[in-house]
Amino acid sequence: MPVAVNTESLYDAAYFDYYVMTAAINRRTYAGHLALIEKFALGKGRLLDVGCATGDFLDIAKSRGWEVSGVDISPAYADRIAKRLNVPITVGDFNKVHYPLESFDVVRMGDSIEHMLDPRGAVKKVFSILKPGGIGYVRTPDISHIMPRLVGKRWIQLKPFEHLYYFSRATMRRLLEEEGFYLLKMGSAGICCTLDMLRNRLEHYYNPRPLLKILDFFADTLRLGRARFYLDPLEEMQAVFQKPHHHDGLSVPEPMSCDYRKKTGC
Repeated sequence: MPVAVNTESLYDAAYFDYYVMTAAINRRTYAGHLALIEKFALGKGRLLDVGCATGDFLDIAKSRGWEVSGVDISPAYADRIAKRLNVPITVGDFNKVHYPLESFDVVRMGDSIEHMLDPRGAVKKVFSILKPGGIGYVRTPDISHIMPRLVGKRWIQLKPFEHLYYFSRATMRRLLEEEGFYLLKMGSAGICCTLDMLRNRLEHYYNPRPLLKILDFFADTLRLGRARFYLDPLEEMQAVFQKPHHHDGLSVPEPMSCDYRKKTGC
């Protein structure tokens, strides 16, 4: 069982420096998340972002016509997001924050469920605050994916005290279905990236020198470091799921494989 950590010191302003530095490219990734959600949502309504970080996803969703709210364990950017976007931001543990029952049309958990002490409790809460027919979205490291199997203990997502739980696609599917959701779509999750981002990531975590020399040539010599492209690091999953309607006779949607690249706009 994971032990509680001092989240205020762990998730301080410095923790989000990388998010701020890569905000422009991250926004393209987040736009892909929203496009996937909107494919299944019944319409644009109230959306809650769990683990809203620096607020970039909320900004995109609001610009697309959603009524947005956010919650984050860290107070680092909460006031800034609330003032910049004029939206409600709550600081605290999602499982302990009160929201009225059936009050949201969409709840997104993007790279947040693995940080929680009680992920099952979080999924239960998502079920309780979603309206009937509402859509949930989760993105999280996939311990059954190719990269963690290849690199073992050097896997970038192995972060003690920060990532408290790890899921495979099978365990995530089981969790969602056991808590009453229909799984609509599940698959590998990629990101919008630049050569500079890829080079820094590889150098920091894996340091494959021959590959880094090739990337240096393209990034520095050919000046392609800021070139944008889609990258699937083969280490994360995403799932879209739905709370059943109240009435009987709702047909269970067929799960679909996830073609994420079509949604990123990279």
